[in-house]
Amino acid sequence: MHSNQHHFDHSFFNRSFYLLHVHMGIGYDSFLVKVVKNEVVHADQPWTQHWLPFTNFDLLVPPLDVGSIFFYKKPSHGVSFSAIVDTLKASLSRTLTLYPPMAGVIAWNEDAGENQIHCNNGGVCFIEAVADAELKELNFYNPDECVEGKLMPKKLVHGVLVIQVTKLKCDGIVIGVMLDHRIADGYSANMFISSWANMTRTKPSSMIPSFGRSYMKPRSPTIHSRLIENVFVPFSPPSNLNEDLMSRKYDEYRIINRVYYIDGQRFETMDAIDFGWGKVTFGSCHLPSERSDCFVMTMGSPKNNEDWVVYMHMPMKHMSFIEAHASHVFKPLNADYIQI
Repeated sequence: MHSNQHHFDHSFFNRSFYLLHVHMGIGYDSFLVKVVKNEVVHADQPWTQHWLPFTNFDLLVPPLDVGSIFFYKKPSHGVSFSAIVDTLKASLSRTLTLYPPMAGVIAWNEDAGENQIHCNNGGVCFIEAVADAELKELNFYNPDECVEGKLMPKKLVHGVLVIQVTKLKCDGIVIGVMLDHRIADGYSANMFISSWANMTRTKPSSMIPSFGRSYMKPRSPTIHSRLIENVFVPFSPPSNLNEDLMSRKYDEYRIINRVYYIDGQRFETMDAIDFGWGKVTFGSCHLPSERSDCFVMTMGSPKNNEDWVVYMHMPMKHMSFIEAHASHVFKPLNADYIQI
């Protein structure tokens, strides 16, 4: 392997909201997505296989998948989609050289007697797809309809990271990234994606990652405290559950996803996620619908740097309350707000 070669071999909902005029439209969930190619991209420079233990913070995170998705308008320089995909795969291959865990796998280390990250350059699943929908037709407010299982790759089946690049009918581009949360938190994931974008633009990585474990020494704390005992509480399953009651309550406690917009606050923009064909039109995190934990994330708006985009993954009952009582703050994010 030479360094100058590229090796490719239930009821949870998401929504987006904002504070301006709302135009929902209909039928945005009816478009089709066709997978054109499914490959595995490896780091273009080999390294010695090694094991990386989890930190204590990593072990607090259950084995859940989390995603980020970025929408772009039609590239202005007229390059073909196939050329864009080839460039993305080549730059991803170079980026993985800096991020060995992203090309690895979580496996049992016999010597250590525990699950660890095996940095074996197994590679990243890379999906190329086309969608029968235009950017302006997508229902950004309801990612359960337009993102889940369509523009975002499905649950991981290979390694710890999967990427899907989709061409829209209007020649817009969508990049969906799904990873195992035990590998990276939101900050680290954005750091990786920003580095990938820089590599695509033939620029050096803005930050060099560190995977050293010597900075944190949980077995040798500077102070000792019994407060950790308050993190856990005893739990026993309730007895004699009333199935009829549970059935009636199920709908209102289903977890759903929503994305909102709030103006008047200053957040960083997503300018760093620029792969060379234009700034992000809209970007958001995304949680698979089967996740039962609640989650709220604030992000910078691509429209201007004084707006919030708020992603919510919460029970329908709570989401309905928010929409009913805080509609002056949270409104569905749509194509009108993004101005597409």
